[in-house]
Amino acid sequence: MPPHRPAARPVRPGPRPSPPALEAGFIAAQAFVAYRRGDGAKRSPVPYFYIGAHAQTANLRLLTRDAARHRTYFPKVRLITPA
Repeated sequence: MPPHRPAARPVRPGPRPSPPALEAGFIAAQAFVAYRRGDGAKRSPVPYFYIGAHAQTANLRLLTRDAARHRTYFPKVRLITPA
C-alpha cells in the first residue's frame, strides 16, 4: 500500500508589484548603470537609487542632504535641501 500523502493545497498567487513599482525599479536600474559606468564602486544598487526612483515615478518631493547626487541621477525629482 502506498504511503499516505496529505492533499495538496491550492497555490495562491503571491503579491505582485504594482506598475509604478516596476517602473521605479527600471529607473533605479538605469541610474545604477550610469553610476557604475561613471566608476561607481558599489556592486549592488544602494538605497538612494530606489528612493530617488520612487520619488520620480510618484512625482514626490525628496528631502536630502546630498542634492548633487540626486540631481545627477534623478533630475526630474523636486528636492528639498537644508539651507
